[in-house]
Amino acid sequence: TNVNLTIQTTRMMMKPFSVFITSDDENDNPHHQEVQLQCYDFHLKKKNTHSPPVENILLLHCNGINCLAYKAFVEQLVVSCNCRVVAFDQRGHGMSTFTTQRKNAEEFLNEDDDYEKMWSWKTFARDAKMVLESVQREDGKRAGGWASSSAQKWHAVGHSLGGFALLWLEATNPGTFASILTYEPIFALESTKYPGMRTYAAPDASLQVNARKRKRTFKSFEDAFASYRKGFLGKVMDERSLRGYVFDGGFRKGDDSSGE
Repeated sequence: TNVNLTIQTTRMMMKPFSVFITSDDENDNPHHQEVQLQCYDFHLKKKNTHSPPVENILLLHCNGINCLAYKAFVEQLVVSCNCRVVAFDQRGHGMSTFTTQRKNAEEFLNEDDDYEKMWSWKTFARDAKMVLESVQREDGKRAGGWASSSAQKWHAVGHSLGGFALLWLEATNPGTFASILTYEPIFALESTKYPGMRTYAAPDASLQVNARKRKRTFKSFEDAFASYRKGFLGKVMDERSLRGYVFDGGFRKGDDSSGE
């Protein structure tokens, strides 16, 4: 959504890091790494690096967008509220990558068992849990400072798919978060388990169908940005958010001169 925000970019630090996920099923034998999640830790620049932020927030993006598309929003939160925000590209998005021998995610779509493990609601919630636990472990290694701050319950903000993943995580691990703010969260109720609830039409995969219609290659990142700016995303996204999508994870440079 187009929102007029005043951003003080020189006051915020962005620290990238990675979290490796070995298995979606805790009963599986984690004999190999499956996913490498690209994560970012946003916080204020401070002379006293042991001074903790007022609040810690875990941010999860929506389906089809990377987390740096939310950078303008994150900067406003960090600067105005003196909070710390941790965000990451969810599996299949942005700069997160598959590290198994089958690196092409579409190969999983043709195998029901693998599809369930790689893309279930439980999987996205577990990814968020793994990222949060990884950050808390690293904070615990600090000599004082943020260690005590991170030990407190975190707040969570999620959009669409991200919102549902956070709600699932809290429902299955009560007390994980002090609060959860969701925007357009997805709810998929099974009619067999909730017969008294209103039933909805079966998913039609319209998001995936429309996403596959997008042009896949461009001569440059600038050309991709210009094209998307004229389309639907350009109408509903702040320009800085659209830039974060195109330049910071939505597209990757090709192996040759054919495009990006």
